[in-house]
Amino acid sequence: MAESQFQTVPVPVAGPSYLDRSRPLTSQETRNLYHEVVESGKDNYVLKSFPGQKLFGNPTQPIQHIVDSAMAIGDVSQNGANADFTWQDTTGSAHWEKSGGNLNPNIIAGASPCTSVFTPVIGKEYRIKYTLTGTDPLWKAFFGGVSLSVSNGAFNELITATAATGLVFNSPLSGDDTQIDDVEIIIITDITGADRGSHQMKEVGYRVVGTTLFEVSSAGVHTSRGTITGTDRCIFADDGINMFITHGGIVNHYENVTNTLVVLTDPDIVGALSVCFINNQFAYTFPTLTVFSNVGDGSMATSANAVGEESNPDDLVRDYCFDQVLWRFGKRTAALWWNSGVGVPPFERIEGQIMQIGLGATHCVTNSKDWVWFLGSDRQIYKARDGQEQVMSTAAISGAIQGYTSVSDAFCFSFTIDNKTFVLFTFPSANRTWLINEELEKNGWSELSQGIGTGKYNANSIVEVYDKVLIGGNSDGKLFELDFETFDEGGNPWRRRRVMSSINGDTLGQKGHRVEMSRMEFILEAGVGLSSGQGDDPQIMLEPSYDGGRSWATGTWLKIGRLGEFTQLAEWWNMKSFNDLMVRLTTSDPTAFNIYSAAIDLRLAGR
Repeated sequence: MAESQFQTVPVPVAGPSYLDRSRPLTSQETRNLYHEVVESGKDNYVLKSFPGQKLFGNPTQPIQHIVDSAMAIGDVSQNGANADFTWQDTTGSAHWEKSGGNLNPNIIAGASPCTSVFTPVIGKEYRIKYTLTGTDPLWKAFFGGVSLSVSNGAFNELITATAATGLVFNSPLSGDDTQIDDVEIIIITDITGADRGSHQMKEVGYRVVGTTLFEVSSAGVHTSRGTITGTDRCIFADDGINMFITHGGIVNHYENVTNTLVVLTDPDIVGALSVCFINNQFAYTFPTLTVFSNVGDGSMATSANAVGEESNPDDLVRDYCFDQVLWRFGKRTAALWWNSGVGVPPFERIEGQIMQIGLGATHCVTNSKDWVWFLGSDRQIYKARDGQEQVMSTAAISGAIQGYTSVSDAFCFSFTIDNKTFVLFTFPSANRTWLINEELEKNGWSELSQGIGTGKYNANSIVEVYDKVLIGGNSDGKLFELDFETFDEGGNPWRRRRVMSSINGDTLGQKGHRVEMSRMEFILEAGVGLSSGQGDDPQIMLEPSYDGGRSWATGTWLKIGRLGEFTQLAEWWNMKSFNDLMVRLTTSDPTAFNIYSAAIDLRLAGR
């Protein structure tokens, strides 16, 4: 090939995140994107936008607001004398006042005329309740700038205040015989504590936020089911009616028929590290024992119904149930047990199924349909089946995990989207999240992060329920749905990035040769702009590096097409010679960013 002629050469865009200790060797990054194999597509190995987070629900706590604590709720009647009169409660010990045709029943009341009014906060939610009897059609009611119903009967609605004005009933009639009873103003307060875990029982969602256990409906409505003390992450197990929750050595029992939540006091259960359900029994983990509950009753156990670690002397970290097999993870080893139906307890170790690797963190084990995934005690990520483990973290990822100060707080989840199974690993102390597409194995790794930074992904829990994948936020208590038509993070900007593998002389089959480029083209989904606002003219920032990813030159914006501009070309014109080129593509526009392949015009430029 003559040096004066450029040759269009295809270059791969897709590839796993792989940051080697020696950056020039490889510095690939795939962030908030995932890999997919398209068997019948023009390009078989592509990158697609990881689904965004659409708000699904927000836990709230209703707080009844009774301004005068000496007054019973409501039961206030008019004595029907004139335009200026007192509305008095049934005890006669305090009053609400009507003056000049305006009734403020939420005033701090006493023996003298009222002097202060509860003022709502604009933007906050309030539930207003009252009952009207004999209502005149000229009556009007308002709260927080919102007009309320004054029809005869009970009123009970959730409103959002648009003005800082209290509850007002207004009538131009001085002798109206209307009666107002059972007045309540309920402040709806957002719960912003950390998500401590979520679970699905009998196709119903549950989650712990702050110190509250919530049942979550298919519409995202949160209903409090009781208090879960502490701040530790929770482990859940259930039999369809009874759910047991372990956290910090405390075990709670929730029963969904009576909606009761209690703390267990059985001395053989108190202090358990974890819980799981197998063959109509609950298995509670302790450092030297696994204690099994009574059959059909997870709230009771006896010390005789327990097994120690018989194969190896290391302490237990967690028992995990998968496919009717009990995986007993220790600090250095793991052994598989099964229910043989013989003895007390009726569990025996499966011969030959012992792994010489332990569990690196109590909450860092999960399973897909076919595999158990976990962080090993050697800080590598594994998948295992039938007692046989395989290292799934690449050398670069394992090296990164080795460098983390602590991994004891790591956690992981598996979930399915678009018929693909993913496993997510988060390391809170290191502020990092890794994601793998199971079917692509080591080639399926990418990174997930929050917002426009590189910190850990906004997911403290993940649960599949109501045909959705629901994500519990890190700190604000909000619950999100993974959604392929959402390209932000709960309304906040979300950056997606790909750092491609190196382009050099080897791309032309001339290893070590210096090369020169003139143009680079990216094959991607074009014409995905929004109708208005940010993203109506979506662009990608392209930044080149000529030193193996150590530094990045000034970037160039590439247009990817307004709405309907499906033939828009994403081209980079750059007459430049180099020994090594890396390209970084970044976007935070709330539009699709699906990139399939690329090509570059290259020629040799001598050594």
